[in-house]
Amino acid sequence: MVRGTDRSAYYTVADSGTFVSLGGKLTQGPAAVSWGGDRTDVFVVGDDRALYHKAGGPGGFWAGWEYLGGSLTSSPLALSFSTGTLEVFARGTDCALWWKRWTGSAWTGWTSLGGVLASAPGGALDPDSGRAVLGVRGSNGALYERIMTAGGPATAWTQRADVPWSSPAYAAAADGREAFTVVYLLRDGAVRVRDSAGTRLLNGYLIGGPGALMSGRALTVAGRGLDDALWRHNGSGWQRVGGLLR
Repeated sequence: MVRGTDRSAYYTVADSGTFVSLGGKLTQGPAAVSWGGDRTDVFVVGDDRALYHKAGGPGGFWAGWEYLGGSLTSSPLALSFSTGTLEVFARGTDCALWWKRWTGSAWTGWTSLGGVLASAPGGALDPDSGRAVLGVRGSNGALYERIMTAGGPATAWTQRADVPWSSPAYAAAADGREAFTVVYLLRDGAVRVRDSAGTRLLNGYLIGGPGALMSGRALTVAGRGLDDALWRHNGSGWQRVGGLLR
């Protein structure tokens, strides 16, 4: 999922190289999550700083954009702890992290999770433990993390040694370990990866915060390159996916 130069949301599937428009006029996002099957839920921030939501599936029917309110200043993060539930997080105008959820029958109001954010939130759900990590860049430039469960926050904000230059992205391996990988940009545009084995660099140059996805223990990192196209790194170097991103 990416934002195009016309400010619409677009998606591309696997190695198709074709981008399909979902419409909208985005200032932040998109973020996407699936609670199972072929359903995908997409979230964006519009010109009015409110959150908007659309559900559907690649190659199938997409509903219209649903207004969810709020006053947001970052791209959203979307997670799903179980089938039929959704969790959405974003930075508010007060620079705190705000949270809204779909319970299976209705949307809740917005709840503040505190903090003073200098980036959009990142996060990932560990499917084995049912716990998620949320990460943000704090006002002092350091990375802060906290653990969430389906019942809400499980820990307070904890400062890490990392000093990201972008919003962080996370991925979790579905292999029985509660081990999260965090990915972020350094000031020179290189990508740093930290996991349980330590840290490493993915040379190259990206603009804006990267995205991350884990398949087993194989990590894929994607982001916008200097040519404004989508690039990805799946362990064998950077590959150009294409498109024209904003």
